[in-house]
Amino acid sequence: TAASNILIASNLANAQTAMATGSYSGNGADNRAITGVGFLPDVVIVKADPGQVAVIRTSTMTGDNTKRMVGAVALRSNVIQTLDTDGFTVGDDAEVNGNSATYYWTAFKAAAGAMKVGSYTGTGVARSFTGLDFAPKYVIVMSVSSSDKAVHRSSTMPETYFFNPGTFSPGGEGITSFGADRFSVGTGLDVNRDGTTYHYVAFGENSGRMKVGSY
Repeated sequence: TAASNILIASNLANAQTAMATGSYSGNGADNRAITGVGFLPDVVIVKADPGQVAVIRTSTMTGDNTKRMVGAVALRSNVIQTLDTDGFTVGDDAEVNGNSATYYWTAFKAAAGAMKVGSYTGTGVARSFTGLDFAPKYVIVMSVSSSDKAVHRSSTMPETYFFNPGTFSPGGEGITSFGADRFSVGTGLDVNRDGTTYHYVAFGENSGRMKVGSY
């Protein structure tokens, strides 16, 4: 288990939004519960120190499925196996639970007006997703396909970027714009391959809780 070292919770639109971070030492055991998060998370990110790729799971990913944040890889099992009432469970994959490695995690709980997770099926045609109940300022999109990479964009980024350095999705192909209640995607395969399922996380910018910028 691991206790969180940061926990922020606040009321917004009659809901609870929360974020927690923590760390644990890997032991190589399968079905290991990481507890002490303080809530049932909708998003968990885990990163080993060092050597392993960061991984992410959302509550819209069913079964035992997790996405690598770098590289064109399909959703994988035996990584973040489940999201639980007070944390999450990991497998014995080296990306989340290798012997003696240190792992750092961040967990988020979605809330109306602040953060939303969802999924959609690609059509290959540029489109918008409405009904967020807030103006998104940062969006992550993750394909289930082994051909596609996870991508992200904030409202201050000129393009949609992959998480690995030095690469990006040209304008018109990735996350193309943000609106008062929506975000839009273009025709790029990493965000809109016809017939492929995509999972997304959208964050709104809220005073005292979340902000995007550049320097």
